[in-house]
Amino acid sequence: MSQHIKFKVTEKWLHSTNSNTNLFQCFKLSSNCRLSRSKTINLERIKTKLRAEFESTESEGRLIAEYKREMELLLQEKMAHVEELRLIHADINLVSLMALDLVIIHLFLI
Repeated sequence: MSQHIKFKVTEKWLHSTNSNTNLFQCFKLSSNCRLSRSKTINLERIKTKLRAEFESTESEGRLIAEYKREMELLLQEKMAHVEELRLIHADINLVSLMALDLVIIHLFLI
């Protein structure tokens, strides 16, 4: 707030003298340059943060894709195990039926 007041006082003083018109214009230009510089610095900070967020997002995207591939492979492996268990149960049932047939045949032969 005090800078604003100083600027107004300086502006009035500089306008009161004709010889200092160029000085006022230089002061105003300098003020605009400082403002522009601070805005540029803020934009650079925002740009840096955005770039970091973008890289983080890309990295997360790659990790998610890798996770999906791994899940697909695990599902395939699980299904292979399920099929293997199904075959084992089928073999057990077949052996049980054959044993039962042998018992029945043995009983008829006695």
